[in-house]
Amino acid sequence: MIGAFGDKVFSVSAETIRSFEDFSRSIGLKYATHEIIHNKSAIEPLNLELEDLTFKINLYENMGLDINNEIKSWLDILKNKEAHLLTIGGELIGSGYFLLTDLDVSYNKIDNKGNTLSASLGLSLKEYVIYDTHAKEVKAKQNVIQKELE
Repeated sequence: MIGAFGDKVFSVSAETIRSFEDFSRSIGLKYATHEIIHNKSAIEPLNLELEDLTFKINLYENMGLDINNEIKSWLDILKNKEAHLLTIGGELIGSGYFLLTDLDVSYNKIDNKGNTLSASLGLSLKEYVIYDTHAKEVKAKQNVIQKELE
């Protein structure tokens, strides 16, 4: 297994290929700027920004996946505003949870009957931090996933 986003497992096998490419991770630092008369400003580090992730999934008719169902399932995740744990290489990314914020679908090849033969999905995810009210539940889920990945 390459990784997982909720129940979407990224893996390559003899039957199915569900992988990604062009994975990009962006994180920044929030800071306050304090003006000082007759001097350069001073900055004060505050906290980390939420992480942004982007990646691309290529879908082909012969990959063992129903392309239109795959697209629909990603659209459902977006429309339902569902945050899911994200793991890659057995490691939780960021605080663990991410929300799908953008989905770009390109129908690359369609046959003469209207069947989608290949498509590309561009996904953008934003880190979704869950605070104290659910912290114990989140930690328990993270532990279960870590054990499954081992």
